[in-house]
Amino acid sequence: RARLDSLVNVKDAETSRQARLWAARAAVAANDRDAAAHFFATLDATAIQWEFVTASMQGADYARAESLLIRRAQLADWRPDVTTALRDLWNAGRVDGVEEIVHQYDLSRLRDSWRVGMHYLIGDLDLQAGRDSLARRHLFAAHQLAGSDTIVERESAARLAFMGLSRFENLAEIDTAIARLDSTAKRSIYFRRLSDQLLLYRMLQSDTESTGTNWFLAAEVARDSLRAPKIAYGQFVKLAREKPTTLLAPKALHAAAAIMPDSSAILIARLVSTYPSSSVATWLRGGDPTTSADFAPIDTLLRKGWLNSARNYADTLRKLRDAADRARAAKLGPSTGRP
Repeated sequence: RARLDSLVNVKDAETSRQARLWAARAAVAANDRDAAAHFFATLDATAIQWEFVTASMQGADYARAESLLIRRAQLADWRPDVTTALRDLWNAGRVDGVEEIVHQYDLSRLRDSWRVGMHYLIGDLDLQAGRDSLARRHLFAAHQLAGSDTIVERESAARLAFMGLSRFENLAEIDTAIARLDSTAKRSIYFRRLSDQLLLYRMLQSDTESTGTNWFLAAEVARDSLRAPKIAYGQFVKLAREKPTTLLAPKALHAAAAIMPDSSAILIARLVSTYPSSSVATWLRGGDPTTSADFAPIDTLLRKGWLNSARNYADTLRKLRDAADRARAAKLGPSTGRP
């Protein structure tokens, strides 16, 4: 650094430029990003600016990385590294910064094929996090930019169609959404994955075994995999109402209370008064739930229930896919033997 600094202001322009470049790199290596920023600011080469973006991301200097990426976006300067940086910034909680970067790329009239990837990435991340309004905007942009019958167009369409899952209250509403879906979206990976999750939910919630284990697991699938909290709430409440003497009834009431805050006080009061010795009620009173008689049996019930259900589910999936393969083969007809 000392030797390079002594060459920064020499008369020869190229020597001065190279000194700034390597002094900046040395500053990055020494984790002195303020000094690096000073040197990089005097260098116009695009490649050098990207080096500083990478260095800032690696050093978790997210504010500086956002600033640098916004400037790159304003200049319509895009690289495949942008999507990785956006994902990392989003995962670091810098959602507003990510939104601004993508917005600036939109304003700069960047090529559609590059913008579509950014919008699809952020839309999918927002959807997984439950930020439906942001997800809808990005996925719609990706759908519009992608062009017809492309992977992104199919995946975006499927995600947009089922964004209302968080508002659906029963399977009939999901079936209606599926019926409205066009054949293009039904070829998406997202739709196939959702269909598999729906199959698991249907299998679990239709099982009327006496312990209520499968109903409880169905509610968890609706809540965690389908991201359909209202359906999950209904399933938890149904278990507590129709199987009130089972070990899982108090746990179902507690799970339902966590989903719907408006009903929480009523459900918790019912839980504590009806099942005062349950492990859940003990925990709510500040006690040790492991001392309650139902704690270990509940864990055993759910573990065994999930293992059995997973085995049946895998077997059903295999049979359905084998049948689909046979139907597809029959439709194509006998092979001609030609390559």
